[in-house]
Amino acid sequence: MIPPEREAEVLRLHHAEHWRIGTIAAQLGLHHTAVRRALAQQGEGAARHSDHLRGGEVVLAGPERAERLLARAR
Repeated sequence: MIPPEREAEVLRLHHAEHWRIGTIAAQLGLHHTAVRRALAQQGEGAARHSDHLRGGEVVLAGPERAERLLARAR
């Protein structure tokens, strides 16, 4: 179990600094699943790499998501 102070730091780094889960884990000396679990316990549901936008390109996770994005653009 991660101490509350460490959990707060995980949340801050993930949301305010936009650090990836692996980066947070390496910097804080935690396992990546512990970081993911800390985010999930706070109801944040850590995003997977395929859900991120990188370098201006959109990575779609499936046809439902593509339809949803197109509907928003209209």
